[in-house]
Parts: sequence; structure tokens; C-alpha cells
Amino acid sequence: MPYLQSNSTSSLCQQQCNDGFTTNGDNNLVCVSCDKSCTQCVDNGHVGDRSRCTVCAPGYGYQYTALQQCLQNCSMQGFYESSPKICGLCNANCLTCSRSASNCTSCNIQNPQYRFLYNFQCIQTCPFGYTNVGAQCVKCNSTCSTCTNTTTTCTSCDTSSSNKYFFGYQCLKTCPEGT
Repeated sequence: MPYLQSNSTSSLCQQQCNDGFTTNGDNNLVCVSCDKSCTQCVDNGHVGDRSRCTVCAPGYGYQYTALQQCLQNCSMQGFYESSPKICGLCNANCLTCSRSASNCTSCNIQNPQYRFLYNFQCIQTCPFGYTNVGAQCVKCNSTCSTCTNTTTTCTSCDTSSSNKYFFGYQCLKTCPEGT
């Protein structure tokens, strides 16, 4: 079955698409250029073949092998460098990650179950003694047992510490005069 190969001046029917082209799953066998990240791409008759590289284009020296994609680097959102020049995909709850799929460096805040970063993990709520500042869990000030919004806005005090009196969102050593 002939393939239609076109350029800016003519169209030809031939046995297969030229290097750098694919049908990208087109049933009419019209050849289209590979994605800019590929010098050559697969032609397996599937939509998306134009982005499945067999040879990476200059400037796209990193590979995400699971989908045969070529990337400029692995620091793009959702990827990390799993080995030299090979990119891995971060876990779905990580927006960005480093060194491993589950070592999150930022969280996908669109997912309410995993929106706060704590010890390189994305969690639903910050643990006791921490508050969320932006999208990260940050330890409360040493005088606070619990805090909210900022590390110094105490919501409770550690009664075993010297600053055990709660007043005005602070933990104090003594109660203020007149209270």
C-alpha cells in the first residue's frame, strides 16, 4: 500500500515514509514529520508515533524510555534523572521529584490528598507540631506545641516546657499582668 509523502513543492506515493516522518496512525497513510525532539521516530500505525523517537534531535539528549520520548533535560515538571541521560517519571502525587520517583521536591496541589510536602513526601495534612506554609509542612516554633499559618502563631503550648502559658497565639513563661 503506498504512503503519501509531501514536501513544500510536491507529493509522492512511496513504499514507506522517509526518515524523519511517520503516518502517526493516519489510516490514509499520509506521512507527517516527527516531533521536533526526534530526528527519527517510529511508524507503528499508532497515534502518537511522531513523538516516539528512535533517534533524538540535537538538544534533546535525555530519554524517557517508557514512551520513547526525547527531552531537553529531566528537570522538567514530573521527571527526574534516574540514570545518566535517562529520565524517570515522578509519582503522580509529586509535581517534581529528585533522585527517585517518590522523593518529592514539590507536590501536585490540585490533588487535595497529597498537597503538602513533608520529608520529601506529599501528604494530606501536616503532622502534629507542623503547619503548612505555602505547600510545605514547616516545624512550629520551639515554644509552640501546635501552630497555624506561620511557625510562630501558636495554637497550643507544651505544658512541660518553661513557655507553657498560652496568650495571644504565643507561648509565654508567665501570664501577662492583668490576665
